[in-house]
Amino acid sequence: MSERSGIRQQLGNHAVALVSMAVAVFTLLYSAWRHEVTEDQRTVRQAGFEILHALGELQTIADHAHYTGDAQQGNPVSGWGRVLAIRDLTALMPPPAATCGTQLLAVWEAESPGLKDDTASNERISDAISACRAQTVEAIARLD
Repeated sequence: MSERSGIRQQLGNHAVALVSMAVAVFTLLYSAWRHEVTEDQRTVRQAGFEILHALGELQTIADHAHYTGDAQQGNPVSGWGRVLAIRDLTALMPPPAATCGTQLLAVWEAESPGLKDDTASNERISDAISACRAQTVEAIARLD
């Protein structure tokens, strides 16, 4: 009996074990990959919900500042915390939502000083908030 036929016979004798081991390794690799994807999506989803919440708060601050003149609820300084949180959280999002926080920060920086009296400033801030909201909702909707 040649060495080659001995190997074939051993493969035949252990075929079930070899296939089982291959299936187990493949299953382990797939499971690890799927877990990583799921965790990434969970992070994006949670960040997205936090962004939407902060955007709502920021819109409320902007509206109080412009429409009611309420210095406490419409204080642009309190908006800075929301804008910075939004910018930081959008960094966790996939494109194009990943850049909306930086764009919102630039608009807030330029327009918040005139928020109380300038309708155009309020509209530009509201437009930036709406754009970020739309991009965030789209990013969440694209998740598996």
